[in-house]
Amino acid sequence: MTSAKRMPALPDVPTLMESGLAGFDVLEWNGFFVPKGTPPRVVERLAAAVRAALNDPKVNARLLDLGVVPVGSSPQAFGQFLQTELSRWARLVKQSGMTIE
Repeated sequence: MTSAKRMPALPDVPTLMESGLAGFDVLEWNGFFVPKGTPPRVVERLAAAVRAALNDPKVNARLLDLGVVPVGSSPQAFGQFLQTELSRWARLVKQSGMTIE
């Protein structure tokens, strides 16, 4: 497991941090995006629909069966998360010296 926490679907599989790789926390994530300028009421309506779906026990259980840990955060929290991820990976790319061919 590359995330900081063990995966509910595989509780006996230790994380890389538990295995001795300090600070290793990389996770797969998904999100919904809308075009810039989408009215806030539309964004919130879509977010509420996603949260409602993720709160449905059948949907939640199916996602967990597939190895997906549902979050269902707010658009603002997801935006902050996205900025953190972009900064993190941009810094790593810069430190590595990678370039686009």
